[in-house]
Amino acid sequence: MNKLFSTDPKNQKTLALLYLLIGVLLMIFAGPLLRTVARLIGLIILAYGAWALFEFFGRNKATSSLPLIYGLIAVVFGFLFLLNPNILISILPFIIGLIMIINGFVQLQRANLFRQANMPSWSANTVVAVLLIVGGFFIIFWPAKTAVSFVRIAGVMLIVEALFMYYNASESKRYL
Repeated sequence: MNKLFSTDPKNQKTLALLYLLIGVLLMIFAGPLLRTVARLIGLIILAYGAWALFEFFGRNKATSSLPLIYGLIAVVFGFLFLLNPNILISILPFIIGLIMIINGFVQLQRANLFRQANMPSWSANTVVAVLLIVGGFFIIFWPAKTAVSFVRIAGVMLIVEALFMYYNASESKRYL
């Protein structure tokens, strides 16, 4: 996995294509994808809760009540997300916005490195980075009516970032 995130142009192109695919999927299947992911997260949380409760009750080795507390909380939230995935979906805009802001700052750092290397694409990378950061803050502070629109916006932003990542990988190969 670390190899995928390396600065090797071939790996950057692979990551860009992955971003492009995820962006397109987010745009096309936003609603069903959100509900499915929320239910999967609920299932994972429920499984963790069941495991923690088993550790507490089944093994009779618990010296602390923390597994019981964690297990009960996880089981409740797991069932809640499984039965009503819209609860998890309602907090999704904040998570998406935060990821976009982080990606924007990473892209801004990349643009700065390109500027120092006198690569001509540094200014375009700076614009994309600023758009990602502003878009992330916009999503966090002014959420639209539904999380589905945020997923589509995130899909568009991922596609834009993928195109720039692919271009940068091609261009950095010429300069490095």
